[in-house]
Amino acid sequence: MARVIAALLLTAAQALQAPHARPAPTRQQAAAVAVPDTKIPDAISAEHPLRVVIAGAGVGGLTLANALKGCDHVDVQLIEKTSAFKRFGGPIQLASNAMQLYKELDANLYDQIESKFTWTGNLTNGIKDGIRDEWYAKFDLASPARDRGMPYTGVIERPDLQEILLGNLEEGVVNNGVGVHSYTTGAVGSRITGPVDVKLEDDQVVAGDVLVGADGIWSQVRAAMRDEPARGDGSGVAYSGYTVFAGELAYNSPDNGEVGYKVYIGPNQYFVITVRVRRPLLRRRGGGRVLERAPRWRREHDTAPPARHRRDAAITC
Repeated sequence: MARVIAALLLTAAQALQAPHARPAPTRQQAAAVAVPDTKIPDAISAEHPLRVVIAGAGVGGLTLANALKGCDHVDVQLIEKTSAFKRFGGPIQLASNAMQLYKELDANLYDQIESKFTWTGNLTNGIKDGIRDEWYAKFDLASPARDRGMPYTGVIERPDLQEILLGNLEEGVVNNGVGVHSYTTGAVGSRITGPVDVKLEDDQVVAGDVLVGADGIWSQVRAAMRDEPARGDGSGVAYSGYTVFAGELAYNSPDNGEVGYKVYIGPNQYFVITVRVRRPLLRRRGGGRVLERAPRWRREHDTAPPARHRRDAAITC
């Protein structure tokens, strides 16, 4: 899998290095370059690796960095705007194909994700009428996974997934505290020799062969690529307008242990209930606190894990 991704990035880099993309500078232009020219070798090797710059250290950027870390002919730099990572965000769903991807990338990484995972694909999932409590539709997530020998769909806390992905990268791969401002490709007079010169918000320039934009809905990479604003009028992107409230409910549901998630559709709003995402439980003992983790359930068992009378719920309006 990592070799396939590296090959795709190499193809993109070769396109950037095409002669028509890099016009020869005039003598006056060459003299204006502050940094001496450095020849970029055509052959990619461990001594001259493909330089991949990833904008954004969210789940997508971190997953790509983990996919490339085993390639000795690829050098990865991940640029993240936030100065430090903090726990925020709720549970997200990873479908069977996403879990299979992690499994093929790195068995140890997969086991770490699985230890914080709550399987829902082996249960009933679907959409319900929010008023009559009748099923509109049920989604068969179990059969496709079983037929292909893939893990079930499930949910994990976004910060848990992010911490696992971060923890599997070497020190120095992720650069925090400054975001990507813009980029140029083979620009005459570029301060650093590279098919892609990535300008950061503090005016530093990072040289790369490939730039991957994984910097979210208000992507600066996309804005530079399209010559459009990152947000607002003319950006081509818009916030949906939904406000999401999330919380935990402790109750004995009649379908607990049978239903993975159900979406109640109502007038101009919907309500989602899913099984409790596995997270550490805190119990007080003698004035102190002892961290106790939930048990681990593996996907190889077709039976659902024992019912936990607690649900995560979110309402949007």
